[in-house]
Amino acid sequence: MDNLQPNSNLPILEYPLTIHSFQCDLTRKLSIPGLFGVFGEAAHHDATRRGWGYEALLNRNEAWVLIRIVVEINRMPSWEEQVVIKTWPKTMEGVVAIRDFQVKDQQGQILVAGTSVWSLVDLEKRRPLRMTSINPPPGPMSYPDAVVVKPEKISWPDDLITCATIQAKYSAIDMNMHVNNARYIEWVVNEIPMEVLLSRRLQRVSLNFISEVKPGDVVEVKVPVRQVDNDHYCGFVSFLQSGNPAFASDFQFDSTF
Repeated sequence: MDNLQPNSNLPILEYPLTIHSFQCDLTRKLSIPGLFGVFGEAAHHDATRRGWGYEALLNRNEAWVLIRIVVEINRMPSWEEQVVIKTWPKTMEGVVAIRDFQVKDQQGQILVAGTSVWSLVDLEKRRPLRMTSINPPPGPMSYPDAVVVKPEKISWPDDLITCATIQAKYSAIDMNMHVNNARYIEWVVNEIPMEVLLSRRLQRVSLNFISEVKPGDVVEVKVPVRQVDNDHYCGFVSFLQSGNPAFASDFQFDSTF
């Protein structure tokens, strides 16, 4: 598609989804990486119908890259549960686009809601592009807020310890030739104590995707020497050679008190 003609007047994308076993963890609920996989697929479908999808942008040597996301969780859907996925673009300004998400159950209750920040990237130069390249309407698009909070920058502590050293190999690489978003999440979630993941409800997840990890890169997964409190578990990924940050995360669980 040579000339993209974005359609900002389409209704919010909404479609049913059944939670499959390969998307679940040992609790028989949608896993944390699985949730973000669902969001990524929904974003793809909505962008495609608006003229901003993968194939259309690939013809221009461009792609969407997720930068930040914050998600609030009431409960994770269970294996074989039928849910409704919703997503919509909310604002496009400069080099960032804001997209929101919801997951609802069959009774219309909101199970998960989130808001995310994306950038349009030149695949050759690996640099962000201004949204004028897809001729979007400027400013807000008259869609609602899924959550009130905004995805914020996660501070990078000084006192980190390395839990794992990982090389980016075949299974971690996606269609854009870098590590898939869900892989970062898997690497960090594996460092949260199992008893926390099994016994406490995850309330909020904040993620920062700082720098792409390419095939062959070696990274370190790190956690603070001391967690800030008993409700937050933070995890980080940095490059082994340079020490430069690649990913930051904050998982907030319900209080034990």
